[in-house]
Amino acid sequence: MSRNSAEIEPIHEGDLPAVCEFLHRIDPNRSSENWREVLTPDWPGAGDGFGQMIVADGAVKGVICMLRSRRRYGGDIRDSRNLTSWYVDLDEGKGLGVQLLRTAVSDNDAVYATHSPEPRTIKVFLRIGFQSIDTTEWIIPNLPRWRRGAFSEIEDIDKHLSGDALENFRAHSDMPSVGHVGLLGPDNAFCHIAFIRSRWHRVPVARVVYASDYTLLERCLPAFSHLALTRFGFPLTAVEKRRYAERPPWAIAERRKEPILYRGTGVLPDQIDSLFTEIVTFAPSLR
Repeated sequence: MSRNSAEIEPIHEGDLPAVCEFLHRIDPNRSSENWREVLTPDWPGAGDGFGQMIVADGAVKGVICMLRSRRRYGGDIRDSRNLTSWYVDLDEGKGLGVQLLRTAVSDNDAVYATHSPEPRTIKVFLRIGFQSIDTTEWIIPNLPRWRRGAFSEIEDIDKHLSGDALENFRAHSDMPSVGHVGLLGPDNAFCHIAFIRSRWHRVPVARVVYASDYTLLERCLPAFSHLALTRFGFPLTAVEKRRYAERPPWAIAERRKEPILYRGTGVLPDQIDSLFTEIVTFAPSLR
């Protein structure tokens, strides 16, 4: 088959069965049905666009998938597009992989990010203007140090939030892969924490993917650690090092294999978190 017979086309909802079957052949550990679940979250702003695909003779030969949302960056609400699952058939899609990526990131007004890039693709992203965020994490032992002000009841967390923080919470509150904790600090300051199940050397870890107030999380980390251990059964917590001014007590720095890569005019690294991304849709269930 010649390269000229293949075309790059947007992925719409009607294309998902063929796209998910292609991905299932790439990764048989996920069924086609499960691929569809992780690529079609029902949060606001998800829209109908699911990325780009290479099509040849009516068959899918490559994809780069996209999870869409609307997020606030500074004072503006912008399209946020999380890139994931970039795979190309090396026989029939060869030579079109980079063009597939360029087509997927062609909207200069949107904010793009990928949170789990394949190591061999990182240089490609950097060449087209993406920036790298160091994802070194603090691995922190969870100790049974009871503290007031930490709770995990969904209704109670909801009552303490408003604005963008409330929208972020409600978009993920029903996801079985995402756990939620509320922290009450001094002067009734409040922080919502979202976390997923991960592992560090086979040990279960509560990996923090978002906090509405990282300063308060740093101050009240013992309360979160206590709840992560006693309520959810996690002996360890992982928090990105970039969120902390100082090393938490007894913490070990662990460099993750993949950086976060992002591109967006005027967007700062601290504005990039892991909500509305493949990190939460691909995570195992907490239930």
